[in-house]
Amino acid sequence: MFTCPLLTLDLLWTLNLPYKVTYALLVFLTLFSGFMSSGHPQPGRWMWFSYGIVMFSFTWLRIVGLVQVRFMQYFAKKDKSLRAQHGDSRMSLAERGGFRSKAVRNPLQFALSVYFTIWMIYPILWLLLEGKLIRCLLRALLRCAGVS
Repeated sequence: MFTCPLLTLDLLWTLNLPYKVTYALLVFLTLFSGFMSSGHPQPGRWMWFSYGIVMFSFTWLRIVGLVQVRFMQYFAKKDKSLRAQHGDSRMSLAERGGFRSKAVRNPLQFALSVYFTIWMIYPILWLLLEGKLIRCLLRALLRCAGVS
C-alpha cells in the first residue's frame, strides 16, 4: 500500500507532471479499498471492491493519459528545418541528451507498458480469487500434469 503510491509519485515527479501528490493519494485509496474488501463479509466486500474499481479506473486512465502525452512530448521528432533556422539553441533537453534515440525510447516504453499492465492484474486476480476460479484452474493443471 505504500510502494505503489511512492512509485507513482516518483514517476510523475520524474516526468514533471501535475497532480503528483493527488494521484499518489488516489493510488493509496485504491489499494486501501482492496485491503478493506478482503477483510469484510460478503455484501461489504463487493461494495469496497466496486469503490476500488471506480477509483482504479479513474486514476489509471488519468495517469496513463498524462504519461502518454509527456512521452510523446519527449520523444516526438522535431522538424529539422526549425533546428537549422535556430541552431542548437532550439534543441530540447531530450534531444541534447540523446534521449530521442530508439536505444532509450524502446526500453522506456516497454517499462511503462509493463508497469501499467501489472496494475490491471490486481483487480483481475481479486475477481478470480473471489470466484474461486484459481483453485479450479490449479486443480485442472495438476490433473493434466498427472500430479494427485
